[in-house]
Amino acid sequence: MRNPKILVLDRGEELAQQIQHVADDIRPRPDVVPCTRLGSVGELLENEGPFDVLVAGPSLGTRSGLQRLGLIREELPGMSVVLAFSRRPDGSLREIVRSGAIDLLQLPIDDKELIDAIDRAIELAQTATPVATEPAAPAAAPVVAAPGVRQPGRVFTISSATGGCGKTFFATNIGFFLTRYTGKRVCIVDLDLQFGEVVTAMRLRPKYTIFDALQREDADEDDLRAHIEEYTVAHETGVHVLAAPREPSEADRISPPDVTRIIE
Repeated sequence: MRNPKILVLDRGEELAQQIQHVADDIRPRPDVVPCTRLGSVGELLENEGPFDVLVAGPSLGTRSGLQRLGLIREELPGMSVVLAFSRRPDGSLREIVRSGAIDLLQLPIDDKELIDAIDRAIELAQTATPVATEPAAPAAAPVVAAPGVRQPGRVFTISSATGGCGKTFFATNIGFFLTRYTGKRVCIVDLDLQFGEVVTAMRLRPKYTIFDALQREDADEDDLRAHIEEYTVAHETGVHVLAAPREPSEADRISPPDVTRIIE
């Protein structure tokens, strides 16, 4: 198994020196590669990668720096990004989130806190992109569907008994992530039937809702399957949404078997 690799990107050398200093206390010991020329980071990533962790120093705390980190993160989604800053970054919270940072470190930072942050970043990177230590076994032959038979989609359920805990935030972001990085078609079905806010969060104006889809007169299963997409609304990212009912009272007319029909 190879040692983890950490790229430290900052115009100054102090942060890289501290990370090199604490590297002996991290197991397995990571290889630390400093980069003080921001313009050469693309070439470095290509020639010396893959890197498990990118630690971005204070000079990346500008709006342009955060945008650069976001582009790097899009190209290398398996790499953990850690943002270290000595004063609050110039960018907005939204720009910081878009940079892909999984952790924020306030400088100066003590060695133990730095080690903990690096350990966590390495663990997340290796969980997302496990490195094979043995030759891979031959892949099983793919299952080929019979002509005209659709393969079922995969369903991810995000739920909680409490409101305001982040269900909508998580569902919309995982929908975008799956669309962007798997190339599959994704639809969010908002089953918070009385107070669903997916379309509000995504700034969409749906013409229809799940209630409308279920009101199709004399619609058998094949007919509903053929027309279900007409009741969704597409976001600019490619994610489709089947909206919750407009009126809370409509939720009372949707039963568990109805939800099963929609998902199937």
